[in-house]
Amino acid sequence: VVIAEPDLMGVDMTVSLVIFGTLQPDEKINIAKNVKSELILYLNSLMPNETLVYNRLIQKILDVSDFIKDVQMNTFAIDGSQVSRVNYTPPLNSMLAPGSVRVLIAN
Repeated sequence: VVIAEPDLMGVDMTVSLVIFGTLQPDEKINIAKNVKSELILYLNSLMPNETLVYNRLIQKILDVSDFIKDVQMNTFAIDGSQVSRVNYTPPLNSMLAPGSVRVLIAN
């Protein structure tokens, strides 16, 4: 019996958060760090051939803090190619995994 490892496809994204309220800079940094952690956790939870649900990805971001007013996905690439901001199912025997995940605070 041969068990093949799935091909990993890196998900690269840059997200800008619009924060409202009077927060200290370190509080904003903590929100950004927590968003990055949640994104990585979500991507790591996906099984081979499992669909990345784009709205779930955005909801994970919004759930981090009530101070997040808006989210802008600046870049969204899978396996090095920009893709539409919609659900994405990897090809057979492939699996999505975190690549470069950047979270910025918009001014």
